[in-house]
Amino acid sequence: MKIFSTEPPPLPPLPSKPTKVIGKAEIYKTEAKTMASCLFLNRHDKQSVRARFEVPIEKTGEKPESVQMFYHSFSDNGFKYKDNHKFAIVLDDKDTIKSEANLVMSAYNPKKENEYNEVILSQPIAFADFEAMLKAKDVKIQFGKTVFELTPEEKDGLRDLQRTLDK
Repeated sequence: MKIFSTEPPPLPPLPSKPTKVIGKAEIYKTEAKTMASCLFLNRHDKQSVRARFEVPIEKTGEKPESVQMFYHSFSDNGFKYKDNHKFAIVLDDKDTIKSEANLVMSAYNPKKENEYNEVILSQPIAFADFEAMLKAKDVKIQFGKTVFELTPEEKDGLRDLQRTLDK
């Protein structure tokens, strides 16, 4: 399993409106790039995970080199990920993609019941490894100490993201 770099550049913000929606996945187009994004895990307004990739506009429909995942956590018990940026994906309890991730945002909101808000960005995941996730029976994703086992519906959201490549 391949990790592309140790310091991923932050992805630019998505345009305000998608040009197309496929299931849970959204496609955005600019003059230079086609971007696809999917909020595939959203639990109890406390945690969410989004997967995203982009390709040059002239290669729309072609597989991207990699996919990145964003983990968003809300907590009223302090910052959870300040010192632990571990990221891993375990497929069928054997194949593992491991790396560090980057804490890209950490904020405290005292006006909203002491809300602590953190966003972690994974290292780029090779697209072949992303496709292996879709074929695996069991997929676990770990950000810091938090581990999620993906439900069939959450995996369907990731399949929607892959379907954005269909011409």
